[in-house]
Amino acid sequence: MMLNHQDPRRAAQLDLQSTSPDQRFFNHLSLTSALEMSLVGVIKLFPKDSVLLREREEVEEVYIIQEGFVASGLYQSVNPSLWLYVSGPGALVDSFGLLHPATSPVTVVALGDVKALAIPQSRFAEIMGKEPAVEVALLRSLSTRLSLINQVAFGELVCGRPAYSRN
Repeated sequence: MMLNHQDPRRAAQLDLQSTSPDQRFFNHLSLTSALEMSLVGVIKLFPKDSVLLREREEVEEVYIIQEGFVASGLYQSVNPSLWLYVSGPGALVDSFGLLHPATSPVTVVALGDVKALAIPQSRFAEIMGKEPAVEVALLRSLSTRLSLINQVAFGELVCGRPAYSRN
């Protein structure tokens, strides 16, 4: 599967923003919870262009990227090249899926070789429930991604208004 970003500059912008401190998931965990996740998790390797999660399929594991980058998007949608954001080292993959744990809302594809910690979703939810700071970090991550998705979909803000609202 080849990735076609609509605008390579946008993909680069999303790349840079995806590795912000808010998305370095382990930064928000206590040492005990980080250790617990590393003990229940398994390291998985994904070669370039392999699919980690597929849109509308059941999600059994949560991934935290250790090395490499993944793109998340709407592959099964009308436009199969609609890639929404890129996540890098330290990022929690498909944090949107944590809100709807039955199925993944996006397809996640490795942009190169990827090493990720795979944690069973049920165990992840237990650990997350012990860490209020993680829930705040998850909300920050979602807020950042939604903002970036809006910028990609509707353009930059112009004079305090979104570019799509100009007449």
